[in-house]
Formats: sequence, C-alpha cells, structure tokens
Amino acid sequence: DSFKNKFAVYQSHEDIVKKFPDDSIILAENKHSVQSYQFRKFYCVQFHPEIFPETAVKMAARDNKNIKKILGSTPMTHSKTLDVLFNFVK
Repeated sequence: DSFKNKFAVYQSHEDIVKKFPDDSIILAENKHSVQSYQFRKFYCVQFHPEIFPETAVKMAARDNKNIKKILGSTPMTHSKTLDVLFNFVK
C-alpha cells in the first residue's frame, strides 16, 4: 500500500535513534526524529502503530498527561498507522 507524504502517528516517548547501520535507508522522519527506516530486508518504525486513540486516552489519564495534546497527534480513524501494521504482516 502507498502512503501520503504526511500522516499522523502516535509517539509517546523521547527515544531517538541517532546512528543507523551502514546501508540503512531513511523512509520517514519528522521534527523529532527518524520515524521509519529500512535495513536490508527489515523495516523499522519508531512510532507506535499499535496504539489506538482509546488506548492513548487511557494511558494519558493513567500518567496524568494532557489528553488533548496526545490526541492532537493521534488520528481518530487511525487507518494509516494500521496499514503499517498490516504491511508488516504481509
């Protein structure tokens, strides 16, 4: 499946990969960090395609975080990030 140039994803931490293996190909990045790359036959993502908006709300409440801020970066349809998961399964 193809993806638009931009789509929203859920990212809940500040972990950043700063050094990539030789021959890696950067596939997606944002102002925070690289969000996806390919190394040989492996595709890697930094964001959380498995987190649904309902889960994000529960996690924010549990951690006393700003729910509006968290949902601002999590699409309610969540379709593109689910496509990422389904592509891994293929």
